[in-house]
Amino acid sequence: MIRTKGEAGTGNVVEAVRHVRSVMGDIRALRNMDDDEVFSYAKRIAAPYDLVMQTKQLGRLPVVQFAAGGVATPADAALMMQLGCDGVFANEIR
Repeated sequence: MIRTKGEAGTGNVVEAVRHVRSVMGDIRALRNMDDDEVFSYAKRIAAPYDLVMQTKQLGRLPVVQFAAGGVATPADAALMMQLGCDGVFANEIR
């Protein structure tokens, strides 16, 4: 499980959105890399090559990605799902 995080308790979803967009942008870039570039990228981020290659092939993380922190309304939760999260964690929905 991967948790993307915004500012907890603020009700401000902006940081969570930035984080999810960053993760998804890196995955899009990964999809355009050839195998040698994937190997170099995996080495640069200190991640197992097989896991990075699987992410490239799937076009998404091969684990559940949750959003948390700053997600305060049903609209925030829907936005996070639309951006590619598999789930949303919220202590309180306003």
